Amino acid sequence: MESDGYRIVSRPGGAFDRIPITPEVTDAPAKMRGLGDVVAAATKAVGIKPCEPCRKRQEALNRLVPFGNENPDENTQRPAGASPGEKSEDRTT
Repeated sequence: MESDGYRIVSRPGGAFDRIPITPEVTDAPAKMRGLGDVVAAATKAVGIKPCEPCRKRQEALNRLVPFGNENPDENTQRPAGASPGEKSEDRTT
């Protein structure tokens, strides 16, 4: 239950606490660009702080497993076995 910027939480014995709602609770989640963002969010949720290799891994996973098409005008798909930057018209075989 929420009221006036506070969350009302019931306690054993019928008592209630008013806990202020922090911005993290009310902010909409950032757009997930790919698998790297999912892994980063999961590790952050369990308390693992990101380091520089983590950020590089996040970007690599986002490139390898992106969500959606970043350029909606582009209707080409990557064929099976193609590299992430390669499109169907790039392949000659």
